[in-house]
Amino acid sequence: MRKMKYLAIAIALSLSFSLATAVPAMAGPARYSLTISMTHGGWIAQPDDGTFIYDEGTVVDLMAIPDPGYRFVAWTGDVDTIADIYAATTTITMNGDYSIHAAFYKWYFLAVTTTQGGSIAEPGEDIFAYDEGAVVNLVAIPDEGNRFVEWTGDVGSIDDVYAATTTITMNGDYFITANFQKLSIPPPWGIGGCFIATAAYGTPTAKQIDVLREFRDVVLLKSTVGSQFVALYYKFSPPVADFIAGHEVLRTMVRELLVDPVVRVVEAAGDVWRN
Repeated sequence: MRKMKYLAIAIALSLSFSLATAVPAMAGPARYSLTISMTHGGWIAQPDDGTFIYDEGTVVDLMAIPDPGYRFVAWTGDVDTIADIYAATTTITMNGDYSIHAAFYKWYFLAVTTTQGGSIAEPGEDIFAYDEGAVVNLVAIPDEGNRFVEWTGDVGSIDDVYAATTTITMNGDYFITANFQKLSIPPPWGIGGCFIATAAYGTPTAKQIDVLREFRDVVLLKSTVGSQFVALYYKFSPPVADFIAGHEVLRTMVRELLVDPVVRVVEAAGDVWRN
């Protein structure tokens, strides 16, 4: 009888062990690693730089803070589940092991001013911010009866300080000035600024010149390419206009074969460019 009791206990224990090993344990959620690093010029406020472990599907807040003089550019690396790679504050969803990188760029300020007698078509007369190494177009336009002289100030990285249309490379904070000078005795072809046309017509008051001036102000000076063309025209046309003004036959040829056709085309398209 006692043997039967021990046998029953042994069978019960064996069955319990078999059932325990036959039923698998309930698995928890998968866990993934997130490694965060950054370039020079900023730091990670959330969660931090380093490696962190999260449950699968966790939405992790990301916050990158640029240092003074820098700006956040983008998140790089394993960015497929980042909500917005161009936002310094965003999220990442943990569906795998990820390694991401916060990129920061150095930027510098460019202050542009002018003396009396002209204006800045590009980038304008103001204070601007650019990434380190950016090449910025500079276009200075003299007023009527004035000429561009030179760029002064922090001009070490200006391509040509004596050119009204040039570039500056942003390797630091710069303050520059476009210098203009009033023409002491305005030549007959220079009044009004349309040098060659004035020389061809022999007067700055010709109605055709008014059309060209209007086209310059309304169309050309409103675009980058047009502003650069006007600057080059002001730089190279005065001696050409002077030569034309001194030769009557040449004046007639330029007026009838060049200026008049241009004026007719500009006038014909007036309804387009004036609106």
